[in-house]
Amino acid sequence: MGRLKEFPLFHIPGCLTFLVFGIAINTVQLVLYLSLARINKDLYRRINYYLMYGIYGYLLFIAEWWSGSSMTIYCDEELKQRIEKKDPEENAIILMNHHYELDWLYCWMVADRVGMVGNCRSFIKESLKYLPILGWAGNFNDDLYIKRNLEKDKNRMQRKLKELTEFPYPVWLHLFPEGTRYTKQKYIASQEFAKSR
Repeated sequence: MGRLKEFPLFHIPGCLTFLVFGIAINTVQLVLYLSLARINKDLYRRINYYLMYGIYGYLLFIAEWWSGSSMTIYCDEELKQRIEKKDPEENAIILMNHHYELDWLYCWMVADRVGMVGNCRSFIKESLKYLPILGWAGNFNDDLYIKRNLEKDKNRMQRKLKELTEFPYPVWLHLFPEGTRYTKQKYIASQEFAKSR
């Protein structure tokens, strides 16, 4: 099977399947958002959990099966039991550095172990909301797209955090506080900005 994974004709159907599957899920999300979300937001979110799981799950399948990646989680006994039961029990804020393009995938891999991948939310830079499939799905999933300007984002962020804490089930909020991948130029600019304040 390993040789089949390397064969280029295997990649094309895999990519096309994700595109068709993703657009189909986005279409269902749009229909439910325009109809059900206005009537029963809780039911909409419960259904959307499975739709998001479908999109993220496809990417997790590629990450784990196709690439042969594995993940080892080192944690205390309490978290180990939660993972085994797939019961997160409470909301969580997940803080990570943003070094690679696949950092989000690692968050989803951990969330999947706890049964949370459909209830992951994020604060993401605004330009990504136009990204087909993942960006559109985030719009329907209560992700918050920020402009990276505290004056413009502060009220929306506070409102979104209050809304997320009122969910009837646990939510994981993924944050990459520095907001970008590290480069020497960005580091210097960040240091200069910090000194100016």
